[in-house]
Amino acid sequence: MQTIEVLDSDLVPFIELIFKAKKTPHIKGRPGSGKSKQIEAYARKMNEKYAAEGGYGFFLLDMSKANVADILGFLMPEDQTIIDANGNSVVIKAGRYTYPYWAYDLFTGRPAHTYKYGVIVLEEWAQGDPEVKRTSAPLIYDRRVGLYHFPDFDVIMLGNTGKDRSGETREYDFIINRTVQATLKPTLANFLVVAQELGMTPLTMAFAKRNEQDLFYGETPKEQGPHLTQRSLHALDDIIKAAMAEGRDLDDPLVSVAAAGAVGFAAAQIYMAFVKARHEIPTISEVLRNPTGCRIPDKLDVLTFLVFDLAAKTTKDNITAIAQYVARLSTDMGVSYFNAATARDEGLIFTREFSQFSQKNITLMSAAALRKATMQRAALN
Repeated sequence: MQTIEVLDSDLVPFIELIFKAKKTPHIKGRPGSGKSKQIEAYARKMNEKYAAEGGYGFFLLDMSKANVADILGFLMPEDQTIIDANGNSVVIKAGRYTYPYWAYDLFTGRPAHTYKYGVIVLEEWAQGDPEVKRTSAPLIYDRRVGLYHFPDFDVIMLGNTGKDRSGETREYDFIINRTVQATLKPTLANFLVVAQELGMTPLTMAFAKRNEQDLFYGETPKEQGPHLTQRSLHALDDIIKAAMAEGRDLDDPLVSVAAAGAVGFAAAQIYMAFVKARHEIPTISEVLRNPTGCRIPDKLDVLTFLVFDLAAKTTKDNITAIAQYVARLSTDMGVSYFNAATARDEGLIFTREFSQFSQKNITLMSAAALRKATMQRAALN
């Protein structure tokens, strides 16, 4: 069957379209490709949008560990008094489901019924027990579960592609036919934008730039163990930032061990080469002091790190000198620099230096136009 793909940069507008149609998107992707984090970020944004109406809840159910009682709640007996057809009062023993544990907002702990709007995320759908999948069907296509109904809630299914030892269980046609399926296609451009938002280091962004194929499309190792994904690279970046915060030398052997434990030996060795590259680049002071004569590194990995390091340190006050230096580099490096710099500080899009460079590079102009449009949409919303 042909794979139906959606770019990671288009994931949010895609699911918004499906939600507005009152349907349930089923988003597949490689492990660690950022599906869950994007949906969480979306929920936070919507929570701000609906703040005046009580917010937008975020409810998560991990299908890989769930059983039928987790979906519905536990069925408990209770006495109910009813009036029969003859007008007599009759006490019957009835059953009523307890409130499901997942129906509490992950941000605030509030019950789902205190929200008018929210999203229910069926995480790790592919690994769900078949009977749990069947039980969740009314939630997927009618927003009903047990005795409860959430008519204005969104529901989304997140899962793996089945190609990464993911242990997929049986799927049911009656559920497939009621969902909108798409596979997430990761891109370096979107990763770098998200990396800026998350405050990742220039080291990590430079590594991603130079190892795009392995990061997004590399094969899962035949033997289980740490390996490179967007998720594990993010974890390594957190380790690097923690080491920096405590003043630890990044050349410390313990950092190398931690890197290998996060992304595997091969990727860690390549990453640590970028750590060493820190000592081979000109400082920001050197670049600002002599942008037209400051040395340019010969090694591509070192130069890539320099570009992202400069992007992280660019301001409206120093962009003129840095842009003069970047103009001496290849177009590819110039595009990487301006995209990284403007993703970190969108105000740089409106500088003269950015405009002059983008006029000569249609690729960058397209990226700038897209970012400006995104900014305008955000302002309208």
